[in-house]
Amino acid sequence: MRAPRFGSIGRVLGRHKQYARTVLQPRRSRRVDVFVLIACVLAWAACTDTRTLTSPPTTASLQDEGGLSSAIKTQASITNDLLKRPGIVGTGIRIGPNGHLALAVYAVSAKAAAAATLPSQVDSLPVIVVVTGRFYALNVFDPKTKERPAPMGFSVGHPGGLTGSIGARVVSAGHFYLLSCNHILALENNASVGDAELQPGPADGGVSTDSIASLTDFQTIAFDGSTNTIDAAIAEVADTSVLAATPWYAYGAPSGNTVTAALSQSVQKFGRTTALTTGTVSEINVTVDVCYSGDDPCTQLARFSNQFAVTPGTFSRPGDSGSLIVTNNSNRDAVGLLFAGSDTRTLANPIATVLQRFGVGIVGLSVHISGTAWIRFTGNYTWTTTVTGGTPPYTYTWFYSEDSTSWFGVGSASSYTRHVTASSQQNDPSFWLEAKVVDARGATTTQQLFVKVGNF
Repeated sequence: MRAPRFGSIGRVLGRHKQYARTVLQPRRSRRVDVFVLIACVLAWAACTDTRTLTSPPTTASLQDEGGLSSAIKTQASITNDLLKRPGIVGTGIRIGPNGHLALAVYAVSAKAAAAATLPSQVDSLPVIVVVTGRFYALNVFDPKTKERPAPMGFSVGHPGGLTGSIGARVVSAGHFYLLSCNHILALENNASVGDAELQPGPADGGVSTDSIASLTDFQTIAFDGSTNTIDAAIAEVADTSVLAATPWYAYGAPSGNTVTAALSQSVQKFGRTTALTTGTVSEINVTVDVCYSGDDPCTQLARFSNQFAVTPGTFSRPGDSGSLIVTNNSNRDAVGLLFAGSDTRTLANPIATVLQRFGVGIVGLSVHISGTAWIRFTGNYTWTTTVTGGTPPYTYTWFYSEDSTSWFGVGSASSYTRHVTASSQQNDPSFWLEAKVVDARGATTTQQLFVKVGNF
């Protein structure tokens, strides 16, 4: 039983039938062209003065005022110092809200900018914080290639021939699994528990040495006319072999929380074939017949109920089966498991139903350390953690290091306080802190913070 070829791999007869989003193994190898991502988006920090300049000053006029060369000189005098502060990644000269030159300071986040204790001006040159995120060389990892650890959305499949996408890294009782579809990992009920799963999948050149997981459990798909609710399977992985996030150029990590699909809800996904796409929930409570083999007529049909549909049709293509669909906002809450589609719709299982069936939770756990990153005065300093995702309650462990190599446990609460002596003589050295958080299902996450001590 093999899913039909269509899209870039083959052809579909009958434009509006629903098909499992599967890629079949080609008869001969095909060269994969890798495209370089050439677009980069910067997010500017909000500014309290929203006035529009009717006649923006030109560079020539600024030079006439003698301001540009002076601003560049000021920038050069402070840039090296600023770039030593954690979370500060660049500086530049820009036009400020009042139409005069200002020093732009690039920060990876608003929290990092606050922790860097930036000056409001340098030699009368105003400082404007611009939250840009981290800058990366714009190379793109092809989701069809082998990666270790493998990001969510990358190619995976059973050696029997089907290829789809890694949906998520999930966890239960300290055991980690990759989540995808039955028809990707379990060959539409024909695989056996313990079978190897390949990354990349066989259609992308995966061979036995590319094994990344072993099939653990799958929900049987009924082809007898009775109703199905999910097309899903899990395969156990080593803790470090699958990432709990998509690549950096996609949406990042899911929150670990789940939400119910709602009409007109904006969603996104990252998958093996179409990478990052966005769409809108067009229908909910969908009952639909999905073709798993044959075409006109379909020879392997399964009926699903309580599904949801996403438009446009370009939201997914063959090989995207197994992708995790999340909300298209900063929350990135899990909504569904992509499993089928037509030329006009993508179909998904409600993710809460999938997770409940296997007794697992999405590893979307993350922790952020808040507190100063530059100590210039003697005193007690406290750092606190903010945890998102995962399953509470959480356990905490704080580690301390003076060289980022040798670490010592120093605390087991959600916050950590340390007495530090700071002076120009650096009686106390600069140090690193690491917060480790483990949730109720055994998922683990850490974050480090470098703390400078002394007057610099």
